[in-house]
Amino acid sequence: MPFVLFGTQHLITLIISFLIIGLVPYIASKKSAEEKHIFAVSIGVLLLVHEVMQVFHAFSFGLAWYESLPLHMCDLSATSIAIYLIYRKSLFFNIAFFWGSGGALIAMITPDLAMGFPDGLYVPFFYGHAMTILGIVFGLSCLKVRPFFRDYILVTSLTAVSAVFIYVINLMLGSNFWYLNRKPQVATVLDFFPDPPIHLLILVPLVIAVFFITYAPFLILDRTKS
Repeated sequence: MPFVLFGTQHLITLIISFLIIGLVPYIASKKSAEEKHIFAVSIGVLLLVHEVMQVFHAFSFGLAWYESLPLHMCDLSATSIAIYLIYRKSLFFNIAFFWGSGGALIAMITPDLAMGFPDGLYVPFFYGHAMTILGIVFGLSCLKVRPFFRDYILVTSLTAVSAVFIYVINLMLGSNFWYLNRKPQVATVLDFFPDPPIHLLILVPLVIAVFFITYAPFLILDRTKS
């Protein structure tokens, strides 16, 4: 069945996903520190297992071989938040926070999917993005980690440098990681942008702005306290 943007199936999937994203941290917040640690590691392990399975999915579903490489921004976000939840290295939380908060959410709202459920790509797509957001929300609410302005600057700079390497990789492999080289084949928000590579003139400032908007609540909170 073709995927229908904001169709019944899509809306039900979003509702279930956001209920889980809200419910799991709420339940964990009532637990002891040791139990929160178990929750965190469990989410991290589930995400890492998902990323490993994505490699096999690429071959199972007949995708191009380079799709097995975990180089999409959402893959890197999922891996980053998983590493944070297991090892508590704040750099990985900050990467996941800025790359995943907006990226995974936009991906869930306007997914790059041609077919709906029960197509084999449907559940892994929403599972991975929802788990990434869950990991970020869990870190914020239960582990009390948060980004600072220096983290905004660092991740923005890291994103710019990484984008250059990803763009070159796309040229070499014919891939389209981060959608830098061409638009998705299905309807997404990028349809409102000029054709690549001109779309980068809008996409780059927009990403910087989205990162800042994502950080803005913490900036406002800090200023109200000072």
